Amino acid sequence: MTTLPPTVARHAVFDLGLSVKTGHAPLANLLEELLEGLSVDERRSPAFVVTVDGSNDHGFDLTTPETSTHVRAQAVLPILMAILNDLASRGPGLLVHAGAVERDGRAVVIPGPSGAGKSTLVALLVRAGLGYLSDEVASIELETGRLRPYAKPVALKAGSQQLLPQARPLVSKAQEIYMATTWFLAPRWLHPDAAPPTVNSTLAAVLVPVRERTTSALVPLSRARAAAAIVRSAFNFLPRGAELLPSLAELLRGVDCYELHIGSTRAAAETAVDLVDHLLRGSASGPGGNQPPR
Repeated sequence: MTTLPPTVARHAVFDLGLSVKTGHAPLANLLEELLEGLSVDERRSPAFVVTVDGSNDHGFDLTTPETSTHVRAQAVLPILMAILNDLASRGPGLLVHAGAVERDGRAVVIPGPSGAGKSTLVALLVRAGLGYLSDEVASIELETGRLRPYAKPVALKAGSQQLLPQARPLVSKAQEIYMATTWFLAPRWLHPDAAPPTVNSTLAAVLVPVRERTTSALVPLSRARAAAAIVRSAFNFLPRGAELLPSLAELLRGVDCYELHIGSTRAAAETAVDLVDHLLRGSASGPGGNQPPR
């Protein structure tokens, strides 16, 4: 952060070099941990610089090449993460509003709007030992099915916090204000091995989350409906829809597609985690093949 000259990028959102600078020590130390999943080894000139100047008592001036605003301390992280998510939505490949995790190079994408439970499910899956790709934006290379990680901090709002009380961030007193409304969790806080995978992950399953009141289950989904769910959640499909749709349809021919019905209780959420883990271990062959455990 502040120990680096402003011409050096410490992080990247996909291919975009990013530098986040602040002179406020509690915030700088927290960001150093939260943005670890976006860190890069090589030093490059940042294409996007975010500067956060101020204090907890008087608020912060948050400045980017595109905007400048004054925010309260409790709004710093939500606004900063919204900026990063916007940058990610301009990245490479088909960009989908989705969570994504992987095991042994087999990735699952969980598309859906805000409030669908993506981050909650991703947090539970990462705690269970699956590799973290993103809880917000999945970048899919349609020609190969490869996914690129966008390992931003996992964001848990109040409802999700009740399902994962053990994930409460252990931060200093001066840093608690940044977590006032939303917990932002460095991936390794959820699991020590949650760093982005060093090998390419390939799309193996699409799971469309459906809220339920009681039990959790995987329900086979047609590939046409899975494609529709991805299109609805895509950031960049419409400008190139006619070009991308045949490639998406071809990719999904080799992908397991399900609705993931997720119960509202903690036990039901843990059952959903078991179902996804079972699927990624290769024990389900998708619609038309062996059915996953119900």
